[in-house]
Amino acid sequence: MLTAGHNIYDRETGVTPFRIEFAPGMSLGKYAHVNGIPQRFTVSRAILHEGYTSSNKQIAVSSDMAILELNEPVVNNWGTFGFNDPFDDKGTESLKVNVTGYPGDPGDCKSMYTMEGPVVNIGEDRVFYNIDTSRGQSGSGVWSKDEEDDYSCHAVHTKGFSSDLCWGSKQRYNSGVRLTDEKIAFLEKHIDSQ
Repeated sequence: MLTAGHNIYDRETGVTPFRIEFAPGMSLGKYAHVNGIPQRFTVSRAILHEGYTSSNKQIAVSSDMAILELNEPVVNNWGTFGFNDPFDDKGTESLKVNVTGYPGDPGDCKSMYTMEGPVVNIGEDRVFYNIDTSRGQSGSGVWSKDEEDDYSCHAVHTKGFSSDLCWGSKQRYNSGVRLTDEKIAFLEKHIDSQ
């Protein structure tokens, strides 16, 4: 499973969480159930992108991602996403993306929400979009659905409006780490090794 690196490692203190759980489809603080079984999984291993621990802040920001290995397989009722980098092929005005996560406002991180909005700028390692997010959504996939109803993740949400100026503009946008060829190779290397 893909998430933001800062969810599992604090660069300032070096602290990592004692325990990480994954609960797909949680609503109002209650676990979703499949065949009567609560969908709650423990993370057995977290793999940070090697750039996230760099002393160079720019490299760390553009590498803020991690893979979480779960203690057991997730029942496939949830489906899976592929990942790709469509940003070389489309102009920013034509691509809309979604962010699905557990925002602190509304819901106090206890219910899953999805928001859609336009991509407003594409950097070498970052994607900027006009989508309302709040604390608790870091690590959410930034995704879209194509004409064949295939879902693909293109970035991992890492920063809110107040965190980053978009290329010198006075407007602030949310952003995520772009799944470039190098980032996709990192994902494939660790996913294939499981």
